[in-house]
Amino acid sequence: MQHMGGGLGLRFIMLKYTPLSMNYCCIDEVELKDDTERNLEELEFKGNCLHQGIPVSPGIVCVSDTMYMFGGVIYSVPQPVLSKQMTLTNCLSYAPLPSDSSPVTWTRSPTGMSVDRVNPMVAPLHDGRIFICGGTYIRSSWAEVYDPKTCQFLSLQLPMSVAKIPIPISCFQYTNELVLIYYDAWFYNQDEYEGRARMSCNIEGYEPTLLQYNLVSNYWQVFARELPEPYLDPYKRNLVYVGGDILFMMDYSYSWLVYNLSSKKVGNVEVELPDAAVIEAFYVGNTHTTHTSWVFYVFLRHKVNYITGGVRYAKVEVVQGKDGDYIATVQMNGVLRVPLFSDMYMFGFKARSKRDAEEQLPEKKGKEKMMRIE
Repeated sequence: MQHMGGGLGLRFIMLKYTPLSMNYCCIDEVELKDDTERNLEELEFKGNCLHQGIPVSPGIVCVSDTMYMFGGVIYSVPQPVLSKQMTLTNCLSYAPLPSDSSPVTWTRSPTGMSVDRVNPMVAPLHDGRIFICGGTYIRSSWAEVYDPKTCQFLSLQLPMSVAKIPIPISCFQYTNELVLIYYDAWFYNQDEYEGRARMSCNIEGYEPTLLQYNLVSNYWQVFARELPEPYLDPYKRNLVYVGGDILFMMDYSYSWLVYNLSSKKVGNVEVELPDAAVIEAFYVGNTHTTHTSWVFYVFLRHKVNYITGGVRYAKVEVVQGKDGDYIATVQMNGVLRVPLFSDMYMFGFKARSKRDAEEQLPEKKGKEKMMRIE
């Protein structure tokens, strides 16, 4: 979940998966109007077929004006029915953020992660590097840090003091030193893993937990246990860190929680929005000076006759009163009509020119050959 400066000039990018391709749609903040519906133009990436190189279930993050894609599963046929028709990958690919309707191409880096990963969690760090964790049961490289400037990965070992290997749902940088990883399920440990199905979860326990990693001391430990349980699907909890000690947990469109990372206190937020799963949420700033407040853009699955028929958007302000209660006001909401999709990633950023975006791409190192996904 993303934190970005507010004001005019924001642009939202939707990476839209279907069984055969990954396309994208763009919309600017000024085009989002209250109580309206509009169709979005769907654009294709150059070389857009999943079974020709773009992975399913990767970890995707945006740093500056560049999108990075880590790991995932590559299909050898469009609709695989056998495990041998699917290949786990450690690949890293990147592409400039779309700035207009010009074709965008993903470029595969010659360097990859130390292990294959499926659905890893990724987060940008304050110094420009990228933190990657999960998507594997291998302790020696359970997490990695990628430096776009040097195109190098640093493996981080998960110590045995963390008894079970987490399946992370989200991660974010909390302080200059600490990264927090949220999970509520885990892989079997090495002994339990023998004879089990790959990627199986431990069914004996369920415990929402925040794990912390210290970037300076290279030390892991549990930050908090017994967090509030998700309202519905535990794998769909959306976390939005807004700075300070405040973490928003958006389990569903109308049911949000506010978690204080210092006091561990929990507040409830009721939002008047239609029942829907949250795709992505963006914190865009504060508006009040006398009360604590937060403003978000929230994007939800919009269903018609139980079929996803687009994306509902809403601008929501949450204010904490003097008595400590949280009050949410929906300032506007509407529907974006997009073709059917199975999964979606979203980014929000302040729009720049295509030339500026291209200048942010990683530099080619020496004579290394870049492979393009065609």
